[in-house]
Amino acid sequence: MKKPLLMFFCIAIPAYLLSSFLGLDDYLNLLGPTKDIIKFTLLAGFVFIMVEFWRSDTTTDDKLFWTIGTLLFVPIALPLMYFNKLQDKKQSTKGCYTSGTAITAQEDTSDLNQGNIEMQKALTLPQKAAYFSLSAPLIADFIISLTKDAIKVSKISYVVVNVTLVSVLAAGFGYGIYSLIYSKRQKKIIIPAMIGISCHLIIAYIAYAGLG
Repeated sequence: MKKPLLMFFCIAIPAYLLSSFLGLDDYLNLLGPTKDIIKFTLLAGFVFIMVEFWRSDTTTDDKLFWTIGTLLFVPIALPLMYFNKLQDKKQSTKGCYTSGTAITAQEDTSDLNQGNIEMQKALTLPQKAAYFSLSAPLIADFIISLTKDAIKVSKISYVVVNVTLVSVLAAGFGYGIYSLIYSKRQKKIIIPAMIGISCHLIIAYIAYAGLG
């Protein structure tokens, strides 16, 4: 029962938040007082998603990364969280070992690989942060192209879109700096992080020049 609920809320919450852009506002207004019930239900659903996510086997670093990302831009992060984290299939631990030798061999192999596993876990979050920093300008451009008509006719939409854009770009720049600090001199982290930070600086310079 949990998986269908998680899928429903991870899709319904972004759809509700983007209802003005999807042309669903008129239909929601027809619901009258029921609209408030929907709001509280979706809010409870968001809390349910975060509780289930923090109860999962995901590492603490991943939990912090996805939680911050979700709070910054819910419509994008919730579907990604569902398909990338909440849908992970747990590996089966069932097996039959008939000798003590087999168990010992498995433990020895696990000990030998423990160092590599820890290293991979330590680099997972900085690598994701670097890729997000690289993709943040593209996400911002996609948001602009999606909402360019809506912001012309609604001041509220204009403010919401601008706050979202600033949040995405600020998060991208912050994640880029974070990935550089914890990159451990890995080129697969440093290169996308440097490109992402450079793009953010160029965007900031263009925006500053436009204000001047």
